[in-house]
Amino acid sequence: MSEIHHGKRLISSKDISRQEWVKWRRKGIGSSDAPGILGISPWSSPLSIYADKIGLAEDTEDTEAQEWGRIMEAPISEKYQKKTSRKAIEEPYILQHPELAWMLCNLDRIIIDPDQGPGILEIKNYNPFDQDNEAKIDIQVQLQHQLAVTGLKWGSIAGLVFGRQLVWEDYDRNDSFIKGMIQEELIFWERVQKKIPPDP
Repeated sequence: MSEIHHGKRLISSKDISRQEWVKWRRKGIGSSDAPGILGISPWSSPLSIYADKIGLAEDTEDTEAQEWGRIMEAPISEKYQKKTSRKAIEEPYILQHPELAWMLCNLDRIIIDPDQGPGILEIKNYNPFDQDNEAKIDIQVQLQHQLAVTGLKWGSIAGLVFGRQLVWEDYDRNDSFIKGMIQEELIFWERVQKKIPPDP
């Protein structure tokens, strides 16, 4: 168990194949699933996530954008550390909520900040902010899911804009939102367990 969060380490994400990682993802709801379950993801829907969880969806290879996202995680993290004077460390594990076994997440980095304490760094290889300089809602939901699993109180969303400008913003844990999110995720997970598909 890590000393800086209460999420349970299930397995190292560096020691398993992509196929094994997909199998672990299907054991619960991850942070990338949360926006789709809530109906606010541009990439997925409750029905598409349901199909994936019960093994109906075809297992596709990562897109080139996803591959570049992983490649760029380290340099974006390094630049973030230089810009903020914060330390960011890897947490290469699939993490599980200590009480809700179906609630999982993978973290890009954990931030060590002497003033705010440990937080989460969510990294994007694109501009994660809208025209009002507010993080896009699906990304904020991902962060809140991660904060729920780990018990941490804050996180930072950082992105590399057009490969030449780093932008970031800090966000606090929102317990009232997390409570509602967990209720919706639990309803969804019970559907998965009972094989009752959500409405299209």
